[in-house]
Amino acid sequence: MTAKDVILTIAIMLGAGLVCQLVADSVRAPRMLVLLLVGALLGPSVSGAIDVPLDTVGAQLLLSLGVSFVLFHGGLQLSTRVLSRTAVGLGLLAVPGVVVTALVAGSVAALVFDLPLTSGLLIGAVLAPTDPAILIPLFERLRLRPKVSQTVIAESALNDPTGASSSQQRFQATGRGSGVSRRRSP
Repeated sequence: MTAKDVILTIAIMLGAGLVCQLVADSVRAPRMLVLLLVGALLGPSVSGAIDVPLDTVGAQLLLSLGVSFVLFHGGLQLSTRVLSRTAVGLGLLAVPGVVVTALVAGSVAALVFDLPLTSGLLIGAVLAPTDPAILIPLFERLRLRPKVSQTVIAESALNDPTGASSSQQRFQATGRGSGVSRRRSP
């Protein structure tokens, strides 16, 4: 993927995203749903207008930009005054919550998919930090109590590094890229 391809892809995504939001607002549909549907239509499975293989530098750049925008937008909404009142709960959600979720999801994955526990735990570590960062714009519209919205926004920001660290540790424990393989039947 060349620099020109990356710039064109970003331009198409931004243009389509803006149009999606206008359409969603005019028909009173959830923005995320319209964005998802149009993304599927523009993707390689339907029209092929946007095709960014995950193993390219372009994909890394697009994903990094996307995560950066979401987290930066979330950070703009944070209030240290409100967060100081929710610090204990926030800490319990962001760190132990991710670790416990990773352990449970990983153990279940190992059992259900007949994988070694280390591979199951890698799956759990990847799934655990799934967070509601995408819902931040919705919180602004709903006018949630500041304590609730601030806790969710900060938890979203804090559980990502916790999950990334956990995933990295699990990845190393599986043998550094040896892959997730099925157990061999005796």
